[in-house]
Amino acid sequence: MERSRWPWMAGTLALVAAGLVWSMWPDPPVQQVARAQPPERERSELLHPVRPSEPPVQGRDRPASAPSPEAPEDLAKIKNQAYAKAVEDGVARPGEVAFREMIDAFMAYNQAFAEAQAREEGITVAEVHELTYFGFKVLETQRWGDVEDLVEHPISDEVKAQAEQLMHESNADFKGEIRQLVDDGASEEERWALIGDTQSRYMAKYFELTGMNDELVDELLAGDPSRSFAPADTPPPPLEEIEPAPPPPPVEPRPSAG
Repeated sequence: MERSRWPWMAGTLALVAAGLVWSMWPDPPVQQVARAQPPERERSELLHPVRPSEPPVQGRDRPASAPSPEAPEDLAKIKNQAYAKAVEDGVARPGEVAFREMIDAFMAYNQAFAEAQAREEGITVAEVHELTYFGFKVLETQRWGDVEDLVEHPISDEVKAQAEQLMHESNADFKGEIRQLVDDGASEEERWALIGDTQSRYMAKYFELTGMNDELVDELLAGDPSRSFAPADTPPPPLEEIEPAPPPPPVEPRPSAG
């Protein structure tokens, strides 16, 4: 599963992040979000460039490039090294540690995009970072082939549809609520409380629907439930048999297109 998964993941990182980045979840059909549709908001020139009123002058004007999020080339290596080190350190949930490390690298590589999103929506870069992490975690929970491998039974089409609806409705509700908090001048602490509550509610309902749990989700985030020393099934090998994984080099922001 791991080899076929990474091209999908890199593509998803770029495609999904190009949409509304409150949670980086896919936008649901219009009819599903009509009740939670937020008001029109001012759009930043950086993320949503506007056609100039006059034609550019050759040799003087250069088009501004909007940041388009991309996945760094070594994303898989960063995640796998983080997973190996987490196992070596005896971390309870190495899959989540490695998944967060991967998202950290993605955000570092796309720092300009994160900063532009934070400015546009009136929140902090740290909040954009956490929403990005959870958005991609939610997308992982919809990978039904892998979920079925972990729960060891087929997931019915009805349950899949309910889980997908849960994803869309949670996303729509969250976007409406967080934007209302911003408009009302709520504190950063209040926004973080909403983020945490949204995460908890989604996971609790998802577990009830699918039979998944925290340990199985950790294996899902690890990327391969059949790998040796998968966290919930097999104990890690003796330390002397594990090659220490060197820390990955810092991820530099990608060069500006301008």
